[in-house]
Amino acid sequence: MRKFLILLSLLVPFGALATIQIPDKFIADGTTHDIESTPLEDLFSHDQILLMLQRDGWCSANWRGYKAVWELSDGTLYLNSLVKNACDENPESVDPVHFFGESEFPIKATWVNSAIEVKTSEIRSVIRVLPNGDKEYVGYDYDAVVFEFSAGKLVQKLEKTIENRRY
Repeated sequence: MRKFLILLSLLVPFGALATIQIPDKFIADGTTHDIESTPLEDLFSHDQILLMLQRDGWCSANWRGYKAVWELSDGTLYLNSLVKNACDENPESVDPVHFFGESEFPIKATWVNSAIEVKTSEIRSVIRVLPNGDKEYVGYDYDAVVFEFSAGKLVQKLEKTIENRRY
């Protein structure tokens, strides 16, 4: 049996299945950006959010179960909308009373104590050449504008090169 499984693993190609995620949106200076940040998770854990959403289904492009629209206005971060099951043609709006005790959006995001990165360049692979001439992938870089928040207030906005290395 073991030999059969080894042979099968050599003959059957296996690939990584990955789905691009539906991003949150961030509006700053009148421009809407896709972001990978998850400011809602400064308030609730991922598991808490999933329980509170009471989702009907699941979609691989929206494993978080929701999509949020954030806006920076007069130095304060607001949550403008929150929908669940973002893969649906007409995603259902989340009741802000259930999540925040507020009757309607927008909601001041006073719980956010993190940064939102807005990519301003393509991702650049970083390769190093080994002494023997081989090339090795070590990570990637990209340029971004970073908005840093404390209690939902913008405390710093800076341009930065983000470096992500494997080691």
